[in-house]
Amino acid sequence: MKKNKTLSAFIICCFCSVLTFAQQFSADEKRVFDSQNVIFYGYDFSHFKLADAHFEYGWSVKKIIPAWVGFLNHHTTQESLQKRFKKEKVEFNFDYVTQINNSLKDENLITSTKYTFPIDDIQNIIRRYKLTEKSGIGFVVNIECFEKETKKCSGYYTFFDIETKKVLMSDYFVAKEADGYGLEHYWGTGLNATFGKYVADVYRKKLKAYLALNNK
Repeated sequence: MKKNKTLSAFIICCFCSVLTFAQQFSADEKRVFDSQNVIFYGYDFSHFKLADAHFEYGWSVKKIIPAWVGFLNHHTTQESLQKRFKKEKVEFNFDYVTQINNSLKDENLITSTKYTFPIDDIQNIIRRYKLTEKSGIGFVVNIECFEKETKKCSGYYTFFDIETKKVLMSDYFVAKEADGYGLEHYWGTGLNATFGKYVADVYRKKLKAYLALNNK
């Protein structure tokens, strides 16, 4: 009798654990994982700061941003992101975010100490996007800070509904990956590796758990 009670308690415990885990996925997150098509809008530096107390102000961070994006595009192509996200199709359209980045001012891009902005700001940022596409799932990397002292890159990896501009899933992720010589290569390497770790350590783990729960 005691053995049966123990077994019943174990089964109930397992069921509750699975149920609790399943409840971690909202309807919005399910849309992200179920969609087979995603439009990647690029790397949004509109709320970014380079935290470097010894930065030489003769340099222009704004002028280096296109080089960082170019470095990233060399390592993360449409085809590679399709495979990493496990989607049938990932399209790149950087036009609007490039306009945003080109409108930035150097004096707003530098700080001597660590900089952060809250996830609550992400919805307002996305809501202002003026995109040519009218429907589907969008994805953008809202870059927050490159912190020289710690070699860390931080930002929000954001999926959203293109039609309504509603944020469906936004993950804050930080990694210590910066390496190399010169601002372009040092932070290009850092952000590229951070993006890769986000996909492996956050997105793919969430996707795997979601597929397992839904027997897909």
